[in-house]
Amino acid sequence: MTIILGSINVALFVLIAVALALKHRQLGQAGFLWLIMPMALFPLIGVVVANWIEVSVDRLQTTPPNVTFPFSLVESGRMSLGRVLSLLNIVQHLVWSTLVLVGILMFRRRQDHARNA
Repeated sequence: MTIILGSINVALFVLIAVALALKHRQLGQAGFLWLIMPMALFPLIGVVVANWIEVSVDRLQTTPPNVTFPFSLVESGRMSLGRVLSLLNIVQHLVWSTLVLVGILMFRRRQDHARNA
């Protein structure tokens, strides 16, 4: 089931990237290119990270001697699994919202240049 949902996500993100690239080509706004990162590329990376998290959490259940960071913090008892997953989620949203803000600001910059010309 996760393979099917992941495949659908990848297809949708690729379509979003293509639509934003076509809009950039049509209107010449750099903001569309900047929005490709948070709207398409970053979620694609998120699918890979989600798979890594799934494998790492499954590996934690069998407690092998070599666990990767940040899951080594869970194994050593310094953080709970819920806390690690929550922090990863918060960091993901922080990066995403920062990239969206940069994309929106790039639209403003382009409009300012058009007014000055």
